[in-house]
Amino acid sequence: MQRLHDIIVVSDLHLGRGKNPLTGRYHRLEACFYDDDFHHFCTDLVREAHERGNRLKLVLNGDTFDLLRIEPEPDQTGAHWPRYNRALTPTEAALTMRHILEGHPVFVRGLAEVLAAGHMGVFLPGNHDPEIQWDAVRDEVRRALEAELARGAGVGSGAAEAAARAAEGLRFESWFHHEPG
Repeated sequence: MQRLHDIIVVSDLHLGRGKNPLTGRYHRLEACFYDDDFHHFCTDLVREAHERGNRLKLVLNGDTFDLLRIEPEPDQTGAHWPRYNRALTPTEAALTMRHILEGHPVFVRGLAEVLAAGHMGVFLPGNHDPEIQWDAVRDEVRRALEAELARGAGVGSGAAEAAARAAEGLRFESWFHHEPG
């Protein structure tokens, strides 16, 4: 029998490109300014779950990322596409996801702390981030979380293995999340 766990559902964060690491300023169309709040929320979830002796599952229920209302990538000439973003290919969406995650390192750190504590994180797509269903985009999310987990695990023997074990708690669902029973 599977052990019971708390289910925490968060939706509609709409992370865009975040802060430009060179200027420290938010990108023009950024809609999520709550990375620190999300990180504190994750820290509190982990602490409270530990105090109660419970497992938890953090479900990011769509529109976690905003690949629709975001500054487009420059094209080969350096010009930007005219307005917001256009339909993306899997490769373009993966690059955009990389930039989103680079612009929100504190968000990534918060989610990594949930995974590092042995809990689960589940991503569901929304209408602003249906690209999360593509393997290339999922790989970018995994890469960012695994890198953060490795930083948190430190150096030395076992650090990479600990980060890999923690990353096993990351799940992607293509439509909805169902809890049997």
